[in-house]
Order: sequence, then C-alpha cells, then structure tokens
Amino acid sequence: MRYLTRKKLAELELHAKRVLAPESAHQVEDISLQERLHLQIAGLSIDHSRQLVDESTLDILLNLYQQSNTKKIRASYLEGEPVNLTEDLASLHMAMRDGMPELNPQLRQQISIDREHYLKFAESIRSGAIRSYNNKIFTDVVHIGIGGSHLGQELAVECLKDRRDKGPNIHFLSNIDSRPLMDLLQKLKPETTLFLVASKSFSTTETKINSMRAKAWFLERVGDKDSMTNHFSALTSNPRAAQEFGIPEKMVFPLMPEIGGRFSVWSSAGLPIALSIGSKKYMEFHEGARMVDEHFVSQDNLSNIPLLTALLGVWNYNFLNCHTLAVLCYDQRLRLLPQYLQQLFMECNGKSVTRSGEECEYSTMPVVWGGQGTGGQHAYHQLLHQGTSAFAADFIAITDKDDPIAEHRNWLNAHARAQSKVMSEGWNRDSNSESFKNIRGGHPHTNIVMNQLGPSELGSLMAYYEHVTFYLGALWDINSFDQWGVERGKTIANSIFNELNK
Repeated sequence: MRYLTRKKLAELELHAKRVLAPESAHQVEDISLQERLHLQIAGLSIDHSRQLVDESTLDILLNLYQQSNTKKIRASYLEGEPVNLTEDLASLHMAMRDGMPELNPQLRQQISIDREHYLKFAESIRSGAIRSYNNKIFTDVVHIGIGGSHLGQELAVECLKDRRDKGPNIHFLSNIDSRPLMDLLQKLKPETTLFLVASKSFSTTETKINSMRAKAWFLERVGDKDSMTNHFSALTSNPRAAQEFGIPEKMVFPLMPEIGGRFSVWSSAGLPIALSIGSKKYMEFHEGARMVDEHFVSQDNLSNIPLLTALLGVWNYNFLNCHTLAVLCYDQRLRLLPQYLQQLFMECNGKSVTRSGEECEYSTMPVVWGGQGTGGQHAYHQLLHQGTSAFAADFIAITDKDDPIAEHRNWLNAHARAQSKVMSEGWNRDSNSESFKNIRGGHPHTNIVMNQLGPSELGSLMAYYEHVTFYLGALWDINSFDQWGVERGKTIANSIFNELNK
C-alpha cells in the first residue's frame, strides 16, 4: 500500500511477527476489547474476538485507514460520482434500496418508478392477473442468467424458500452445458412457463445461447410466434436487443449501467426474488440492506463495522499471510453463500493495478471458498485444523427458535461453536507419542450469528459483505467495480468455437 511509509510498514510487519509467535495467545483475553469486537448491526451479531488482534493492532489499523484515500473514495461513492474509473461510471446499487441520502432527487424518483413497475409485474404474475397465451396461470418461472445476474438471485430464493406462501416455482439456468437445460425443460409445460432473461448487455454468450434454446423449445411446442410475447421477459440495459429477440417493450425491465451485476439483486434483476416471496417481503429484504447502508453512511473509524471488518481483512491477508478466506455456513439454506461471495469479493477485488494504473506491490483479495457445516467437518476441516496453510474464516450460524426440530438446530450450532473454539485455541497432548493429535489453533476468524434467516436478515448480511468489499478495495486503492480480467477468455472462446464447428 503506497500510502504507508517504510517506517509504518515496518511497524506493521514487526507487530505481525509478534502476533504470530508461538507463545502469543490465540484469542483476545481483554474483556473490554472482547466487547468492542462483538458488534450488532441490523439483525446480525458479528463477533471479531477470535481475530489475532489487540488494542495496539487496532490503533495501527486505524492509522492505516486514516493515511489511505478511503474517506475520499467513499465520499465520491456516496455522492454518485464515477468510482468505476475504467468505465467512467458511478456505482448506484445502494440507491436501489434508498441507501444514498445525497442522491439526485430526479434519479431517486426514477428508481422508485422502475421498482414499482417490476414489483407490479411480479404481483400480477403471482395473482394470475397476467397469464399465459392461453389464459393459464404461470406455475413455473425459468430465470436465465449467469454470474452477477444469477448468483445473488438464486441465493436469495434458496434462503427464503420457506417464506413463500404462493407464487410460481423459480428455476435457475446459468451453465451453457445442455444437460441442465434439457433436464429442466422436460419437466415443464410451455403454456404455464415464464422465462426471465437476465443480461445487462443481452449478449452474454451463455445467457444468449440458453435463451435461444428455450425460445426454440417453446415455439416448437406452441407453434405460434406471437404467443411467446406473453412468456418471455428481459432484465437488461439493452432493451433494443431484447426486443429484437422477440420480447415486447412492456416485458422489458431496465437495468441501469451503473449497477454492477454482482450488486444487481437490488434492481429489476431481483424480479425472481419478488416472484418467489412477493413484493412486501422483497421490500423487507431491501430494508435490511438499507439499515446497514445507514450505518455505513453515518459511522466512521472503528465504529463503522464493515470498515473494521475490512481492516481486519487487510491485517489477515497482507500481514498474517492468510491467502484464503473460508466461508463456513451452519445452515443448509446458506449453501450458496460461498459462491455468491466468491464473485462479490474476487471479481471486485481480484485486481493487480491501482486506481491510477500502477502495479500493486502487495497482494489483494485472497481466494474465497467454503461450504456448509457439518459436512465440511468430515472433509476439509482436517486441513483447517492440522494443515500448514494460513487462512482466515467466517462462521455463519442461525439460532432459529422456529426450527421444526430444535434438537437438530442445537446440534448444528454446537458444532459451529466447537469448530470455532478449536480453530482458535487448538489442542495439545502432553505425550510425544500422541503428537499427531496436536492442533495448533491460532487461526483468525469471525463468528456471525442471526436469530433467524428472514428477508431483512438476509438483506443485512448481503449488504454487510458488499460494504466490506468496498472498504477492502478502497484500502488497497483498486477499482472494485470493473472486471476486465474475464473479457479476454471470452474473446478467445469465440474463435475456438468457430474452429470446433468447422
């Protein structure tokens, strides 16, 4: 980080060596510091007390923040100025959930109108006011997208499926592999199926090919080109291309260019979520995120929880040499969260040049991976406890007093707490003959607990991670809002495809 003087960098590195020394404690012992590191925000309990820090570490990290350009970048971000420098675009996903108080009133009004439009459509599908070409209620919705137009949406639908009271079944297609597509279509009836094509450009290869195949499937069975206008909708920044595909203007819901795909659940691309749980619960999802936005806007320094989390991330990744972040979810409904966070963190902050175009002289985002407990305990947790790789981790659990079988929930959460304890404290046998049982411990991690997994809580969790991502990028002085690294492979794939088709 170029803004650090050699003296300050040396101070950080020396402090990291002391923290990593074998004789150092593996967890925060200071009760007052434990309380400072155990925080509450919008339905989330975030406990950083098993991070490898003390008061002096926090002072050093706060100083790092104050020397960086983070405050300036944050001010530009909140004012709607271009923060995506390579594409000269603002990033307005917070505005989609009314989280940017200084936003231009006209733009705020347009966002409200667009949201009302797609939510009205969702309710009309759910109620049967909008029907199929032959006046049947839609029983199934197939969402066709990939990456940012897919991961957050499927995560939310999966997490909140027990909140459904009516409405169509939601299916997701992303991979260009033909088998998932054909397996799904064989189970559906064209007269009761609605397709949502989600693509900002409306030219993404996977989405385009899958959509064309779905269109062909529909027309082969219905035999009337005009009838597809009732059955295909588009979520896009390119309405002309959608209409050329055969989707009428009234079925096209715009995506603003300033909304990156990985933040798109808050825009019209969140339509499958609204179709699944209804517009009222969808707005609760927004409200949970907006409460975190309010905290992000109003708090500074270490009282800003996403900033504190990001500073601990810089400490772990750049000074404690943790090259991976494990996301360990102790609830089956959160099984897709690691995939969603892989894109959020690694597409945003997997960069090697600064905002001014200079090569980074430090590492940026580590590899994010993870899975669900307790299955992971019978697989990769062996490496976590006795392997030689340095890593950081997030444990996520839900107390869930409404779990239909309390015994199962208690076992789930008992395992989450036990794994956290061992990961922090380790375990040593006195006998040399049993050294193979020794566990070093001392792995920095955070425990996140929610009382329940409802729309508001999920919105809070996703917004929290978004703001952590922003702060990490700002602290590293990189552009978190573009993704040029994925483009070259797409270009080469086109020429290889043409060769394979000869």
